[in-house]
Amino acid sequence: MAKQSGYLKRLDAQNKAKQGRQLIFAMQYAEDAAMMAAAEVFGMGEERAKRFGRAYCKYVNEISKLIFADSKDDKDCEYSRAKIDQRLSEICGKYFQPWEVRYNGK
Repeated sequence: MAKQSGYLKRLDAQNKAKQGRQLIFAMQYAEDAAMMAAAEVFGMGEERAKRFGRAYCKYVNEISKLIFADSKDDKDCEYSRAKIDQRLSEICGKYFQPWEVRYNGK
């Protein structure tokens, strides 16, 4: 295999850094939107917002770890999807939408 040029290595590093910043940004605005929605719907104030923010981050991390571990052996993450859908079904009841609907396909 040919050795990668210094320029290509720098370009790859820049792209990965940009993707990382974009992911952090997207995760933060999702948390911001969740906070605003919870305040509007549930009248959440500052103490509950603090607890909600911590729980939000906890579940983001748990889901990320679950999917990361599952994706090593299964590119479709069937186990992760089933576990997440199971919990959301319990929470959402008759308004539950399966993974395929929420994510518009695999």
